[in-house]
Amino acid sequence: MPAPKNADNVKPTGQNETSINLQWAKIDDTVSFVLQFNDRQEIIAPPKGNGPISYTVTNLDPQTKYTFSLFSVFENDRSTGVIFSAVTAPENAQNVTSTGKNETSINLQWAKVDNNVGFVLQFNDRQEIINPPTGNGPISYTVTTLYPQTKYTFRLFSVFENIRSTGVIFSAVTAPENAKNITSIGLYGTTIYLQWTKIDIDVGFVLQFNDRQEIFASPKGNGPISYTVTNLDPQTKYTFSLFSVFENITSSGVIFIAETDLDNSRTGVILYNQYTNGSVLQQATQDINSYFPNLNFNADWVFVATWYKVAYFSNAGTETTFQAVLISGGQKSFVLMNYGVIASTFQNVQNFQAGYDTINSVHHFTIPGSFSSSATGSNSIFRFNSNVNVTGRWGFETYSRPENQVIKAPENAKNFTSTGQNETSINLQWAKVDNNVSFVLQFNDRQETIAPPKGNGPISYTVTKLDPQTKYTFSLFSVFENVTSTGVIFSAVTAPENAKNIITTGLYGTAIYLQWTKIVNDVSFVLEFNDRQEKISSPKGNGPISYTVTNLNPQTKYTFSLFSVFENVTSTGVLFSEITAYFYPISGTESSRSLNGSSPEIPLQRPFVYFGKEYNTIYVNHNGHLTFINPFPSYVPQRFPLNGSFDLIAPFWTDLDNRQTGVILYNQYTDGSVLQQATQDIKSYFPNLNFNADWVFVATWYKVAYYSTTGTETTFQAVLISGGQKSFLLMNYGMIASTSMNVQAGYDTINSVHHFTIPGSFSSSATGSNSTFSLSSNVNVAGRWAFETNSRPETQEINAPENAQNVTSTGQNETSINLQWAKVDNNVSFVLQFNATQEIIASPTGNGPISYTVTNLNPQTKYTFRLLSVFENVTSTGVIFSAVTAPENAQNVTSTGQNETSINLQWAKVHNNVSFVLQFNDRQEIIAPPKGNGPISYTVTKLDPQTKYTFSLFSVFETVTSTGVIFSAVTAPENAQNVTSTGQNETSINLQWAKVDNNVSFVLQFNDRQEIIAPPIGNGPISCTVTKLDPQTKYTFSLFSVFENVTSTGVLFPAVTAPENAQNVTSTGQNETSINLQWAKVDNNVSFVLQFNDRQEIIAPPKGNGPISYTVTKLDPQTKYTFSLFSVFENVTSTGVIVSAVTAPENAKNVTSTAQNETSINLQWAKVDNNVSFVLQFNDRQETIAPPKGNGPISYTVTKLDPQTKYTFSLFSVFENVTSTGVIFSAVTAPENAKNFTSTGQNETSINLLWDKVDNNVSFVLQFNDRQEIIAPPKGNEPISYTVTNLKPQTNYTFSLFSVFENVTSTGVIFSAVTAPENAQNVTSTGKNETSINLQWAKVDNNVSFVLQFNNRQEIIAPPQRNGPISYTVTKLDPQTKYTFSLFSVFENVTSTGVIFSAVTGKIIP
Repeated sequence: MPAPKNADNVKPTGQNETSINLQWAKIDDTVSFVLQFNDRQEIIAPPKGNGPISYTVTNLDPQTKYTFSLFSVFENDRSTGVIFSAVTAPENAQNVTSTGKNETSINLQWAKVDNNVGFVLQFNDRQEIINPPTGNGPISYTVTTLYPQTKYTFRLFSVFENIRSTGVIFSAVTAPENAKNITSIGLYGTTIYLQWTKIDIDVGFVLQFNDRQEIFASPKGNGPISYTVTNLDPQTKYTFSLFSVFENITSSGVIFIAETDLDNSRTGVILYNQYTNGSVLQQATQDINSYFPNLNFNADWVFVATWYKVAYFSNAGTETTFQAVLISGGQKSFVLMNYGVIASTFQNVQNFQAGYDTINSVHHFTIPGSFSSSATGSNSIFRFNSNVNVTGRWGFETYSRPENQVIKAPENAKNFTSTGQNETSINLQWAKVDNNVSFVLQFNDRQETIAPPKGNGPISYTVTKLDPQTKYTFSLFSVFENVTSTGVIFSAVTAPENAKNIITTGLYGTAIYLQWTKIVNDVSFVLEFNDRQEKISSPKGNGPISYTVTNLNPQTKYTFSLFSVFENVTSTGVLFSEITAYFYPISGTESSRSLNGSSPEIPLQRPFVYFGKEYNTIYVNHNGHLTFINPFPSYVPQRFPLNGSFDLIAPFWTDLDNRQTGVILYNQYTDGSVLQQATQDIKSYFPNLNFNADWVFVATWYKVAYYSTTGTETTFQAVLISGGQKSFLLMNYGMIASTSMNVQAGYDTINSVHHFTIPGSFSSSATGSNSTFSLSSNVNVAGRWAFETNSRPETQEINAPENAQNVTSTGQNETSINLQWAKVDNNVSFVLQFNATQEIIASPTGNGPISYTVTNLNPQTKYTFRLLSVFENVTSTGVIFSAVTAPENAQNVTSTGQNETSINLQWAKVHNNVSFVLQFNDRQEIIAPPKGNGPISYTVTKLDPQTKYTFSLFSVFETVTSTGVIFSAVTAPENAQNVTSTGQNETSINLQWAKVDNNVSFVLQFNDRQEIIAPPIGNGPISCTVTKLDPQTKYTFSLFSVFENVTSTGVLFPAVTAPENAQNVTSTGQNETSINLQWAKVDNNVSFVLQFNDRQEIIAPPKGNGPISYTVTKLDPQTKYTFSLFSVFENVTSTGVIVSAVTAPENAKNVTSTAQNETSINLQWAKVDNNVSFVLQFNDRQETIAPPKGNGPISYTVTKLDPQTKYTFSLFSVFENVTSTGVIFSAVTAPENAKNFTSTGQNETSINLLWDKVDNNVSFVLQFNDRQEIIAPPKGNEPISYTVTNLKPQTNYTFSLFSVFENVTSTGVIFSAVTAPENAQNVTSTGKNETSINLQWAKVDNNVSFVLQFNNRQEIIAPPQRNGPISYTVTKLDPQTKYTFSLFSVFENVTSTGVIFSAVTGKIIP
């Protein structure tokens, strides 16, 4: 059998991610198929029906291209097969989400499927193609051109080789639109009333400001949305962000600013409103009863005028807001003035009046700050003061008032200062103003009210809850009856925090190394101790601060006060103590905090030889000892020798506890400065050895407490030193706290072959401030004991010598003190210690007391000495005593002032503890030591005038006086008598007074000038002329008598110079009967006299700063006047200024318009005078018209005008460049002619006319054949149509169309049009045959032709030439056919309405 044929029309008809639908034409009912692909084979049975075969291949991979082979099979024979390809759909996108949106776009994101898979996004009949991605990350796509606040449903298809996935359906919404027309419709103290246009009933809002967020739902109604923001700070600018919200999606937001205030206003306008009910009346009632509490008031009417964000003239960028509120109820009335933001002005003249005034100023009030530079700007007095204790508001009772009441703000507080502070508070002080004046203190958004004082002294107030090291700016307002002063601004700082974590990092004899945590970069420090003060600058870096205190006395306990300093203000300070000692560095590894504990085993970096035994390890035991083999916890000291089984080093064996207080440190050194120090120390203590240290071990017990006494602090050290075959031990002692427990100090060895006990062990002198360990030594270094440990004679025990007895000071001067004491023994020498100085005093050679003079000392200084007895390098505990040097003489002694009976003396203070004795003329006055830092002032009283005194001033310190200073000073002479002014002019004044004495000269002082006047030679009065003065000036002179360069207290007297003439006198304006004069003011105290034509007018001094303006009235028109203006100052007149000015001429009369056309107007008026010209002004044009030459009326034509325009003219008469007040009148030009005038249609009795409108105000007149028709102005913008009726047929009409504006007509447009002719009459068919019809009608006129229309044919019929009826044969017709004809009459191309009639052709005759 032959193989069956291959299948035809094989094609895929559909697919999804895991299957492909295939289809092909069936071959026969007996032919089956085999489908092969990818190692799979599927058998497909023969079809049962007639249609094409469909088969679905399943279990496929998504986005995969498959190649299929389809074989036809008949009785097991296969065809050659058909090969074709098809692909599965790609997978749907995963993780589809909206990552962002705004009002018109949505950002989408999904995981990529494959680099070969693109996408199609469908929504709302839109389809967008998205290319396959090029990278690995998620795919982002922004859908744009969307509508705001709209929910979109998207379907996203993956696309692989043009095959789409089933798609993912998801929704997302666009952000709503931002709110529009946002405005502040009201402001009141702590509340702002906002309003904006609603967006949609589904859109809510979020309002954000100052870390606050307020959410409010979608509106229910249609009007604008109103929202009230409450709980705000008054007089504060807020920045709001308003977001629209739709389905939890917010808009981009609108940012706007509003400021709380005390008004109710809208942006950028001047508003007014009245209220007779509602919440405004309730608020007014509440306000008035608050400000005027004794009134039972109910408001029944409120008027509010608001200037909201109004600009100053010529400063358009400025915004100023204020309000006037009038309130009445019953018989009572009130005025409130509210002030918001008051912009600074850039005008040169800053005059602002605020308050009220009445007729004749019977009642008036000026708000403080008016006419001052503080009226405007960010610190406007109007805005920040009040007379009702509500910042920015002023309230007044206006229904009654005592005459001329002016309520003045109280004075500002004086002497406002800070008297002290700590880290969280500042003490303020100021002079009281009055017992009735309270105060308001403002700073950092805080306001504190301070009651009026009850006593007479200054007011003290402590501001608390402040931040440390912070600068605060305070505003202090005085308040009297709710009126506040302008305020005093003062700054003060809180003290900085105290330093923390203060530790000692090193001690060495005369120095202490300190360290503490820095506070801030701006905080410096002061360290005080023993009358010393050291300033430590602010740190530059971030780490702890290190500072070394030097020049100290060894083995001395110092109590330090460390103050933090911020802007010259110190903290309360931290107190801590330390004792100077010769210590090695206090650093290293810290041992554990444990009771009776020990360090771990410490491997030594060099072997240490201890009395013949070499050790490589060591333990630092917490109870004050070292061991080598094992730790040793013993806290109960035992006396040496122990005769034990181990070697022990015990610098301070007792019961110690480092769990809470102090640290135990250990360190090793094999190079560096520590080895250098150790080498130097050992060579000093053992001078016969050639030693170089190569290893040092330091164990330090730093400020460790005794057990059960945690507040105690004890510091000591053990130092092991080795080099070569030699080894040494140092024990260093610092501050040793007192305790009743026993202490063993020294060392011991196995079986006590070698041992040593430091004197004082197991005694009460072992501890405390005078610890024997700290104050004595075996190497002449107090607090240090040194031992050679590589060998030692057995059982060495050396006792300290006795202290010296009967130590005393036998004398002193400014730089030395003589000391004396009983000798101890001829073998005992001495060490005298003071102020980091140590002096060695050899053993005495005789038997008497020992005398020693300490030199090179400072004057008036108390010295504390320690005298140590020394025997074989072992020192006694020492004797401490004090002595003082004599004080210095006072320096810079001078006389700082005097009057007739006293002299003021001043000198530099010597010291706070030094007093003084002043001797002169058998008098002695005792002057106490000063309390402050400045120079000392002292006034000697009860003296004689102009007398020379010799004084002796002695310094006194602890009853010791200095050698004294001698100096002289004189008292002032008596003042001059009978001082008077005997005359003056503009630049000089003559003075006269009685002489005092022939030895007394004079000094005349005024206005920073000083003139010297020699002593008189004769006996008469003294005359002096003071020249080079300023005019109209009141001078206050001080006349001093002078004796030996000492002046009297002086005589004060005034005198004045004559005033200057007025400057810049000019005429600033005039009319027919008055002239306005202006001149620069001379002074607020200078008045004027104006004289002219036997008239004299008195002009008062000016009140303001600008030029003076004065109007002279009752004058004649166009007349020249000569004025004399005199300045007057305290009844003295100037020489006067002469100035001329003219009055304005009369205005023109009988001004009228005599004619006009479209571009000109003819004017006419009566002449004023042959010398009077004219100026005509209109529409920014000015035309000058010369004076007339004749007597008749003046005619003038104004040209180049616009048609149909109403002009307002101002006609001024001009005389000597002075214009009259002017005459204002109006005239109009003729309108334009109508354009595009045409006929749009006609019939037998009417014509339709059309033309362009000229203007909505222009009407028309249509004239023809003695007829005139009025056509009203148009209402719209279209051309004007008008139908002329009642016309005759087939008649040519000539129309004239005139435009009319305010009764003025244009020149007119002429246009012709014809009416349609009459229709033909008596139309009839007079005959026909198979192909033609004969027509006949009466002729219309010899000029009328005809048009015959039928079946899309038109035939023209000429006018008849004779009078009978017209006949016309229509040919080329179809037989037996009915035709409908239209016959039109035609006249001058205008057709009649036409006549319609029918006729039929005849039948065909066979």
